[in-house]
Amino acid sequence: MGAPGRSAAFAFRLEPVLRARRWTEDEKVLALSRARMRRAATVERLRALQREAAVCHRALTETAGEGATGALLSRLARAVESLAQEEAATVSLLHAEDSQVERARADLIEAARGRKVLERLKERQHDSHRQWVEAASRRQADDLASAHHLWTGSVPSPARAPRS
Repeated sequence: MGAPGRSAAFAFRLEPVLRARRWTEDEKVLALSRARMRRAATVERLRALQREAAVCHRALTETAGEGATGALLSRLARAVESLAQEEAATVSLLHAEDSQVERARADLIEAARGRKVLERLKERQHDSHRQWVEAASRRQADDLASAHHLWTGSVPSPARAPRS
């Protein structure tokens, strides 16, 4: 049944590489997930800062309208300014995290592409192997049928063929 160097069982020689590609892709999925979670936390922090800054700004305007002392107004103004600086830093961090999310997404796409290439190669080789096994099985069946006919005399031999 066999051709030299081939066995009936299919073995993909690049299976360890395919496994490594799958692991790499899984790691990239986790990296993207972590980047998205960091970004979501930063967005939430930015919203909280904006709410807090709005509250401080309202308090400053209300206090200024009531005729508060300069020290209190100065303290409220510093709080508003501090929150504005923290908000600007958080916006910068958000932009950096957006870049990290995009980089993680691109890395995941590249890892998936590499895995898919290997899986298509494995599928093609598996189909080729299956066709080879089927052809070998047909050849073996043909050989057995021919041998059976020769042994049972069902096929006229050249010596017994009728002469014309």
